[in-house]
Amino acid sequence: MTEPTAGDGVTDSSPKAPARGRPARRRSLTESLGSIVLACEALTVFLASLVAFGLDAVHPLPPVIALVGGGVLFLAMVVTIGLLRHSWGVTVGWVLQALLLATGFLVPVMFFLGAVFAAMWTYAIITGTRIDRTKEKV
Repeated sequence: MTEPTAGDGVTDSSPKAPARGRPARRRSLTESLGSIVLACEALTVFLASLVAFGLDAVHPLPPVIALVGGGVLFLAMVVTIGLLRHSWGVTVGWVLQALLLATGFLVPVMFFLGAVFAAMWTYAIITGTRIDRTKEKV
């Protein structure tokens, strides 16, 4: 008799061996909400840097500056998502919000986008922290 394979529709109902290593760490709500905002923000920065490059929006400077600067800010946001587990990671997130607002001096529409994301970040961090503290008391 042949052994069932994964593709033949037969499911294995035997109990699985316990996973080795550390158990998964529970993420705080502050970390979850902050990572959602930063991920959306990173996508927006990526697309905005492509638009700034294509429209030559940083006119006195070479257009490549828009791509390089946008890429650095994008990578900083992606890295910060992983750093939110530390208390200082939230501080790095605040610095990134200020940097995004500062990009408005090169591309004026970024003042608006930066303000929207700064408001979302503020709400996510304040609400997440408040709920996390409430959970700790219970």
